[in-house]
Amino acid sequence: MKSKKDIILLGSTGSIGKSSLRLLRENRDKFNLIGVSAHNNVRLLSEIVNEFDVPNVVLSDATNAKKYFGKNELHVGPLCLMDLAKIKCDIVITGILGMSGLHSAYAAINSGNNLAIANKETLVAAGKIFINKSKEKNVKILPVDSEHSAIFQCLNNKNISNLDYITLTASGGPFLNTPLKEFKNIKPQDAIRHPVWKMGKKISVDSATMINKALEIIEASVLFNLSSNKIDVLVHPEHIIHGLVHYKDGSVIANLGLPDMITPMSVALTWPERLNLNLKKMSLVNINKLTFFKPDLKKFPGLKLGWDALQSPYCSPVVLNASNEIAVDCFLKNKIEFTDIFNIVEEPNFQASIASDHVAKIPAYDRGDFNNDSVGDVFLVSQINDASNTHVSTKFIQVLGGAFPTFSEIDENYPPTLIFLGTKDFSTSQSEAEEFCALLKKQRVPCDIVMYEDQEHSFFNRDRYLYDTAVRIEVFLRKLGIIDTI
Repeated sequence: MKSKKDIILLGSTGSIGKSSLRLLRENRDKFNLIGVSAHNNVRLLSEIVNEFDVPNVVLSDATNAKKYFGKNELHVGPLCLMDLAKIKCDIVITGILGMSGLHSAYAAINSGNNLAIANKETLVAAGKIFINKSKEKNVKILPVDSEHSAIFQCLNNKNISNLDYITLTASGGPFLNTPLKEFKNIKPQDAIRHPVWKMGKKISVDSATMINKALEIIEASVLFNLSSNKIDVLVHPEHIIHGLVHYKDGSVIANLGLPDMITPMSVALTWPERLNLNLKKMSLVNINKLTFFKPDLKKFPGLKLGWDALQSPYCSPVVLNASNEIAVDCFLKNKIEFTDIFNIVEEPNFQASIASDHVAKIPAYDRGDFNNDSVGDVFLVSQINDASNTHVSTKFIQVLGGAFPTFSEIDENYPPTLIFLGTKDFSTSQSEAEEFCALLKKQRVPCDIVMYEDQEHSFFNRDRYLYDTAVRIEVFLRKLGIIDTI
């Protein structure tokens, strides 16, 4: 039996990655870090590689690759990230943000590697696929989220037939005591100040909206094979109790501990053994009080979506997750207000809503037909070609997959424009798109560009991009204030 476990860490420069490295650093006799990845933080990735002498190194975004100074060879691109996850090891830790971590996490378990998962979005979007594959490959999916780790420990591999229900606790986030009428004034810098946990911006906003807890409801259902009526949520501001398991005989087993991601990470890496961690130990004598109460669904309507998604068509968790990622990104960029996150995410079937209520009213036109009176308020394009001498009037929405008016035709009467562009689109370049957008903004015409890495022409007509672009359209329309007028 080998003395050390081989570990691959995906997302080494984020909050989960930093917690993982702290644990590995303090337990070098038990763990061997054989692979790391980052998205674009080349400086920190270099430092990690040099400190731990990591042989397998991946940067998923090539933008800053030339700044890498690590002692071992750097591999670049999303395919390399998947290749990294496939390397045989004891456990792959996935701390990559959002849906971007799905493919590498799947590659890990498909290659027979155990998975310590801190990326709840992966299980929300493709939970059944992951669970089935883990059974097929006889590998473990071990939760790193503090709440799910708590439930995992309380169950202790016991048969859930004796279980009545579980309770996930929530701190309530930074706006627990903020009046609902003040929510419209919340800014990104306010939302990322979590009162208990130090986390990345995206998950901090998710905690502020409590949509994070909605995603955790779905994650718990997947991990522990529980129906929605077996999962309860209580607000617990002190966040000392992380989860409770209620049994049919009336007994309750709870997991307690000071808020720290090191403990659940260590559980995932060593279970059923436990490490002697150099952490502040909890003293019940020093805890003044523990309070619990039901969440306010009027203030935090996004929480209810976790239960709703489990009772809806199979795509609902996927759409919930995708729409939330986009909405949070737009909020952090000051494109929408805090309350708009709820408005965007609350639709029960986002793609159906947008397609039937909006896109059905969006006529698409062949080149040269732009003088039709039904052409619109918003101009949506997949590419830019300086090839057509046209003018767009303003009534509804136009979608173009081809020709684009000449730059010389741009004036203050041009409609607000949303551009979807793949980095491998043969018809145009990112610089052309940016030039066009800059010219629009000079005329005080709203314009947004959404770039899609490694995508070619018309990519948004397939796969997940159908959801992604549809939700981004809705965000854009809401920002313009015309979504209710179409």
